[in-house]
Amino acid sequence: MVERESFDRILVNSAAGPAEAPVGFIRDYGANQQVSLWGRPFWSAGEIQLANSMRYLLGVGFILAGLLHFLRTSTYMRAIPPALGHAEALVYISGVCEIAGGIGVMIARTRRPAGIGLIALLIAVFPANLYMAMHPQLFADIASQTTLLWRLPVQAVLIAWVWWCCF
Repeated sequence: MVERESFDRILVNSAAGPAEAPVGFIRDYGANQQVSLWGRPFWSAGEIQLANSMRYLLGVGFILAGLLHFLRTSTYMRAIPPALGHAEALVYISGVCEIAGGIGVMIARTRRPAGIGLIALLIAVFPANLYMAMHPQLFADIASQTTLLWRLPVQAVLIAWVWWCCF
């Protein structure tokens, strides 16, 4: 890769040999990067806007979910499998992680680390979702058995969404 200007980067075809013929460029407009190959946009402005909207929606969703850990702590504590213990601490820790990850997703510089953290968090809280699905009678006041079962594959959808937004 050859630097052309502070905000333009030329993509170089490594198969082109010593001449390093450029095949396209990335023009950085902050959150709106334009990727072009042979002068044609690789991503349309609408696709960039959709990606940014999905990032902010994801970030706000995690921030709100994290805040609920502090507003409804007892509800979240019930979801922690008894074998894990330290339910209150785990609820607060996961709440802080969700808030931090949600903020991180919306900042370009911290997006990748936030994505890694959120994916790890989604994997880490899966046992709580599984516990709820396996003991629906304990959570009948929160959700139906069907809803608790549907939460399990939703974790995979959330992981895919985080991956799409952050990597």
